Amino acid sequence: DVPPAVAGIVSRLLALEPGDRHRSGAELARELRTPSAPAAPAAVPPRTEVADHAIAVLPFVNMSTDAENEYFSDGLTEEIITDLARIGALRVTSRTSSQRYKGSALGAREIGRALGVRHILTGSVRRAGNALRISAQLIDTADDRQRWAEKYSGTMDDVFDLQERVSREIVRALGVSLAPEEDRRLARRGFAHVEAYALFLEAREQLRSLIVVNAAWDALVARAIAIEGEVPALVALRVWGRLSRLKAGVGDRGGLDDIERQARELIALAPDEPWGYGVLGYAAFERGHTVQAVTAFQEAIARDPTDTQSRFFQAVALTYAGMVEEAIDASRRLMAIDPLAPLALLMDAIKSWFIGGMAASMPAVHRAVAADPGNLLIRWTLAYGLTAMGDLDAAQREVDAIRAAMPEMPYGVQADALLRAERGDAAGARALVDGLDLTPFDQHLTFHFAEVYAVLGELDRALDVMALAIRKGFFPAPFFASHCRFIAPLRAHPGFEALLQEAEARGAEARRALAGTLGEGARPTV
Repeated sequence: DVPPAVAGIVSRLLALEPGDRHRSGAELARELRTPSAPAAPAAVPPRTEVADHAIAVLPFVNMSTDAENEYFSDGLTEEIITDLARIGALRVTSRTSSQRYKGSALGAREIGRALGVRHILTGSVRRAGNALRISAQLIDTADDRQRWAEKYSGTMDDVFDLQERVSREIVRALGVSLAPEEDRRLARRGFAHVEAYALFLEAREQLRSLIVVNAAWDALVARAIAIEGEVPALVALRVWGRLSRLKAGVGDRGGLDDIERQARELIALAPDEPWGYGVLGYAAFERGHTVQAVTAFQEAIARDPTDTQSRFFQAVALTYAGMVEEAIDASRRLMAIDPLAPLALLMDAIKSWFIGGMAASMPAVHRAVAADPGNLLIRWTLAYGLTAMGDLDAAQREVDAIRAAMPEMPYGVQADALLRAERGDAAGARALVDGLDLTPFDQHLTFHFAEVYAVLGELDRALDVMALAIRKGFFPAPFFASHCRFIAPLRAHPGFEALLQEAEARGAEARRALAGTLGEGARPTV
């Protein structure tokens, strides 16, 4: 029952890292006097289980004079993470959590404890013209001892060979034997031209920071394709750009057929890569096809265990289907490999909402926003949670930020309308939702518009919209029955029980279809 802001203050007081705590008693006093202020992020508590072959690859330091080479050093780090993650004997932390320690002054022991890893790989990249120099060292976090170190010199034309050499040396230093297929994967090359590879790294990094991809990003990918051709990595990147528009609610949902076609072509071209399966999973997710989405994401995860996006959306799809226990398991696996990622923090929080645990989870949502403040969907989650908790002034700040960044974003419109309805501004809420075409929206957003109508007292309309959301693929029956406060007026409606039974039936059907297909070792057939 503690207000979210107070819970966040307490979490901050308990933070392990000094930089995450208050700098002075005066700062703490100021925050306590403004309890509606967003809670500050708290450090992730230390992990207790550390496997001998658990490793994190920290961002390689850019030693080049050109700051624009930052994306190149980060990209090289990620490629090494991907190489190592495909080796079954290793457990590798995903890039998002490793990236949080970029430039950190913390020692190896502290980082290893926070990430739950026995080893960390650090390094640097120096690029001058065509010349390239890479330094790397492997550190045992148990005693802060260097187990291996090496320097590599060459040209940009050698970058793929150098990357492979680093990965193989790490495997050798850890005493791991490669299976024949793992050995072949390390030797594969996705690009023939270094220029295209550099453009790919730049575009991939931009994709993560943009709210929605724009024409400049499209042109960057087109330049890479003009050099390299339609290789799977670039085709996958271009498709994910289209999906970024869909995620924000501004893309062409009519293009899902073409996206699915490209996904299947990617699977045919690169069956051992996660890209096609990840795209196929998200396309099925957008259509509300829960079983197909979950199994496709499972295939992507089997090919890249550090694929945070596939893990996140798989957990979300399970949640939408009312399979909360399965979603909790998926969330735990996500947190195990990416404990500091904004998406992992977000999933760790929202899974609790579907079983009535919203209040305790709000500090995690605040941390997710602090980790990625530019992600408007994460900020929508915070706005929604604050509205549900009755902290309307704090919710208003989040809604204003979303609307200022993207005025027409449907999620922002919904958050604005819901908040207005909660404040008693029925006319303002209706002005936002009346005449709105809900057809293009995904199952999740559709349901949240049903909440707006329910709060406004338009129960017949709310029931119709809720039925549409269920048909689209959002049917968490326990959430409908007990835990969603916004649809409380609907529960006495004569038609509500029939909708609840439909949701329960669809959830049971999904659970039967997915029996035995989930978990780290499962490999379903898509």
